[in-house]
Amino acid sequence: MPYVDPHLDVGSMGGPNVRTVEEPNVIKLSPTRSGVKVTFTLPLEQSTGECSVVGDFNEWQPGVHAMRRRPNETQSASVTLPRGTRVRFRYLAENGHWFNDPDVHELDGSDSVLSV
Repeated sequence: MPYVDPHLDVGSMGGPNVRTVEEPNVIKLSPTRSGVKVTFTLPLEQSTGECSVVGDFNEWQPGVHAMRRRPNETQSASVTLPRGTRVRFRYLAENGHWFNDPDVHELDGSDSVLSV
């Protein structure tokens, strides 16, 4: 089943904003009883060494949501947020290298923004 991404503009591809699961960069939203589970996924080559997703949801504390290596050459971390939440976040790699999610186009200053 394709993932509908409100931040992806497929324009000339036609149809709704659909992203297939084959793409390595993806933020997947899954409803839960207590809110929305957000899974942040990046290709392994996006950052060397350790990497965390940090943001409003973990008080910008590195390591709280460390990205874990997956067998499919990706790394991911998940967090459950209340429905209707708008959060700012970034990724933090080794040596203090901060970067944004390449597929999120809404920014607040230098931070990526996600609404769930």
